[in-house]
Formats: sequence, C-alpha cells, structure tokens
Amino acid sequence: MFDTKDKTLFCGGTLIDRQWFLTAAHCVTENLPETADVGFSDLIDINSFGLSFGDIDRIPDAPIGAKEIIVHEEYNTSGETNNDIALVRLAKSVTLGNNIKTIKIYSGQLKEKDIVQAAGIGVVNVNLDLFSSTLQTINLPIASTDVCQDVFDDYKDPNGPQVCAGGVKGQDTCQGDSGGPLYKVMANNQTVLVGLTSYGNSPNPNGPRCGDARGVGFYTHAYYYIDWISEKTGIPKDSLLDKPKGKKSLPHLYRREVRMRK
Repeated sequence: MFDTKDKTLFCGGTLIDRQWFLTAAHCVTENLPETADVGFSDLIDINSFGLSFGDIDRIPDAPIGAKEIIVHEEYNTSGETNNDIALVRLAKSVTLGNNIKTIKIYSGQLKEKDIVQAAGIGVVNVNLDLFSSTLQTINLPIASTDVCQDVFDDYKDPNGPQVCAGGVKGQDTCQGDSGGPLYKVMANNQTVLVGLTSYGNSPNPNGPRCGDARGVGFYTHAYYYIDWISEKTGIPKDSLLDKPKGKKSLPHLYRREVRMRK
C-alpha cells in the first residue's frame, strides 16, 4: 500500500482473492480520540492510496485502486490492539501469475516455537529510522506465553485473536510493516497465512524500538476472524481456508490499549 500523492509506502497486506486484500485496520483509519467509534468518516480517503502486487522494489505507474474499505466493527482508533483487521475491495480484479498469487488462511493450531515468517517494507535500521527499499522477510518463532505476557498481560495463547512471535534479538517486524503477512510454509511447501502485523513492544524501557531480545510482535490471527472475513467478502470459508471444512473459528474478542506499528 502506498500514498498516491507522495509515492511513499506505508503498509502491507495480503491478497486472499483476486479482488480482496486483507490488512490491518490501523492502516486504513485515522487516529481519533479514545471515545470514538469507527465509522465511514473515520476511514482514510479511499483515493489517497494505491496497491501494488508482484513487484517488490518499486511503485508501479498504474497502481490498482480501492473500491471499498471494510474495518472490523469492534475496532476503534484509540490505540487498542483488538480486532486490528480490515478488508480492501479492489477496483478491479488482480491478474494472477508466477509472482502474484492469492494465499489460503491457515486453519491449524499454533504452538510455542513453531517457525513462521513475516514480510514487509518497514524500518530495517531503528537508529537511522531507515526503511527498506525492497520486500524483506524474517523467520520468527511463536513466543512463549510468559514472554508475551511481559508485554501484554491479557495475552492467552497463539490460537486466540492475536499471535505473539519473536523474542529474538535483531529479528522483528517494525514501523512500516503493519498489515503485512505472517505466514507459515508447510511440509508440502504450501505457504499459508497465519496473521497480519499489528504492533510490537518490549518490557525493556531502554531497549530499541524493534528487535529487542525481550521484545515481541503481535499479529492479528487471520483464522480467528474467518467468519467475519467470509461474511464481508461473500467468499465461502472453504474457499478461503487451507483445508476445506476446517475447524470452527475460535471464540470471542477482548480489548486492550497499546501502540500500533503503522
């Protein structure tokens, strides 16, 4: 995703259908007072951004525009981390090819130490506030509940609304990576979507903004929201999931305030 006025990249996302793009809610909403609820006027200007697929190191001359933005109804822009998920309906269908593909949503259980990967174009040097000019990927372990609760004490486990990953020095997502995919490569080499980059933090007040050895990232768990995604897009769940007739989607949501990674 990039600003069409100044041609700067600001968020990532994932193509789940030729006409639907999944991203973080805080990528497509304005910052509002804590009491505000998301409504139509709270969305960023639908004409202010474009989307690029396939090219990982440049902004195209003819980007694809957005036709509709749908933000989760229980998300608000006060800095809360819950329900940080949004859908963008594209103005036209994407032509798929060798380097442009849709991705299925992972419906399996996640456990501590599972290896997942994140992708984005965010900050790669926190001291210089230097953003990447090409798409970067990083391997991350699913972090232990204890480590995650040092940052976010309401966190339960990676099969709830958020997946917590990281806790390895120098390996992290950062500002600019928001909305981008957290994914898993299966034994058959199928790549499946686990989550969306939401925010990160560390219990170390003097540590770096990203990549601290005690820091972790939190990712909106895509499968947790499968009912919502299917309802809003009109796409059957079996067509969205890596395994048809997957497990029932996971139960309900909670709220919490912290900083986002936009």
